[in-house]
Amino acid sequence: MWAFLALLQVDFASRFCVLANVSKKNCSAQFGKVFSQVRQASVYGDQTLVNDFFGITANARFASGARISGGLDLGRTVTDSCFIVDSVQYLLNCHNVKGYGANAQVKFNGNIPLPANFVVSGVFQTLPGSTITASYAAPNSAIAPSLNRNLAACGGRTPCTSNATVPLVASNVLFNPRVARLDLRLAKRLNVSPTKRLMVNFDVFNVLNGSYVLGQNNTFGNTWQKPSQTMDGLMFQMSANLSF
Repeated sequence: MWAFLALLQVDFASRFCVLANVSKKNCSAQFGKVFSQVRQASVYGDQTLVNDFFGITANARFASGARISGGLDLGRTVTDSCFIVDSVQYLLNCHNVKGYGANAQVKFNGNIPLPANFVVSGVFQTLPGSTITASYAAPNSAIAPSLNRNLAACGGRTPCTSNATVPLVASNVLFNPRVARLDLRLAKRLNVSPTKRLMVNFDVFNVLNGSYVLGQNNTFGNTWQKPSQTMDGLMFQMSANLSF
């Protein structure tokens, strides 16, 4: 059972002047005055977070000693908080669904023994792409003509440099391409002595040399969607393990 809390920050102007946005003309004396109260979200409405997930796994071993295993994970996440605490803004994108395709993960791994104590192993996986959103910091100059006044946050400042953040793209609507990655290893086992064994490994990471975007700038503007993190490129590594 999930327990949700709602933080109520009531603008005195909204409370006593019945305004969603403080007007300099009517309630300028109340601007900036707030009080906070923590209450159960159920006082205002039903807030839910529902996850429906399932997975399928399989393992196989062959007479030659080869092994392969893998699985598929699918699921859906639904969040709902469509009720008002102190602003109708809470209703914007209040119902959000991240579907099965956006959560799907496929992973396989296995190894094949070769002559002369060599072993080839690998891991392949395909994962969901990162979510793309777009938050636009709308300046007062763009809002005032349709609002017929400055933003309440402007107060008496002239010129007003305040802005209001507008989500142009809701979460879990746009995604980067899915990530596909293959890692391989060639290992050689050497018996140093009856009680000591040396394993020499040659690893190749990101064999497909994918340059998938793992994170990006989600602020709308000239640098919107500029990558902040990408998958590491093709990489080689040598290592050794001594067991005794």
